[in-house]
Amino acid sequence: MSLYNTYVDYVGNGAVKDYAVPFAYIDVNDIVVTVGGVEVEDPAFTLSNPNTVHFAAAPANGAAVRIERSTTINAARVVFSNGSSTTAQQLNRMVVQLLYALQEAVDRSIVGFANAEDAVDTANAADAKATTALSTANTALTTANTSITTANNAASTATTAAAAAAAAQVAAQAAAASANVHTASDLPYVNTTSGLSATDVQHAIDLIAAATGVVEITTDVVDNLSSVAGDTASDALDALAGLITALSASLKTVALTGAYADLTGKPTLFSGAFSALTGKPTTVAGYGITDALAFLNVAQSWTKQQTSALATITDQATLAWDVSGAQKAKVTLGGNRTMGAVTNAVEGTTYYLWVIQDATGSRTITWTTTGAGSFDFGAVGAPTLTTTASKADLLVFEAISIAGTLKLRYVGSAKAFT
Repeated sequence: MSLYNTYVDYVGNGAVKDYAVPFAYIDVNDIVVTVGGVEVEDPAFTLSNPNTVHFAAAPANGAAVRIERSTTINAARVVFSNGSSTTAQQLNRMVVQLLYALQEAVDRSIVGFANAEDAVDTANAADAKATTALSTANTALTTANTSITTANNAASTATTAAAAAAAAQVAAQAAAASANVHTASDLPYVNTTSGLSATDVQHAIDLIAAATGVVEITTDVVDNLSSVAGDTASDALDALAGLITALSASLKTVALTGAYADLTGKPTLFSGAFSALTGKPTTVAGYGITDALAFLNVAQSWTKQQTSALATITDQATLAWDVSGAQKAKVTLGGNRTMGAVTNAVEGTTYYLWVIQDATGSRTITWTTTGAGSFDFGAVGAPTLTTTASKADLLVFEAISIAGTLKLRYVGSAKAFT
């Protein structure tokens, strides 16, 4: 939201090229235009009149269009010097520059605060997601603990089954020997004088897998256990139990307890209105402006001379005068010249032009009298310049708009200064 109306937002529709400029500004160069967040410049847009931005190509449908005032503060609009007169227009121009810059700073602060609130909302959403993730982690921890318990139970069952199998084998061997009825092939394991074979071990593993439903035994495991062939049945069963114990020990336990609020080192997020912020500047000096300011509605007591800068116009065939740099200018004529229309004139401002003859003299000026920024000499006509070498004339103009055209209207002159 623009509190001081320093910018306006539109949405392009692919057809409209002209957009209104609802705010005042000092200079056309203070107008910044962005489309889709990207700044565009001349010739992508121009000012068809002081209050309308015209695009060479209409912004695309749905494109965000912003027209913003950004008053330059790199240099003062008015520079005073010793011995010069001070006009209300000069004071107005100086104060308006400061006023516009402060308004723009406030509006940008409001936009920044709105962005900060959006960031707070995003952080709160992230906090909610973190809490959900913590709950999911706790659930996973419970599942992991259950799996560990199941594995421990399976290991105990396997040990019991292996012991029972060994006892059964011993009993079977004893029964076969005494009754001479059964052979080795009748036994649940292949009986050899050296103990359990690889087939015996695999059969025991299969029994464990069927009993638990969660144990997966690979060929590598069988090969490792097969290395006990030649040892006793007890050694083979001990090796199997050792494997199960190793598998149980390899499971990792992660302790995740508590809520997100228990975490330390979290950033403290600001919430509330802009007015709740502490430490805001309460004076102009608080914003870094330490020099005394002049206000239109306050009586001023000047302790220093206030002087407008005097610009030097480059001598050339067509003289160019940009009055935004200074209300006063001088030019030394090196030949007969044409004075072009001035640029950046402000209505109600008085402008002064010193015309100086060079060492040759007899130089003349042809004045541009049509179009914005041109010169109007009214019924009296353009003055005849002093032609004496090294003499100077002072011409005074007032910028006034008549019938919609802003021109420098001739007020008068003083001549033949030495």
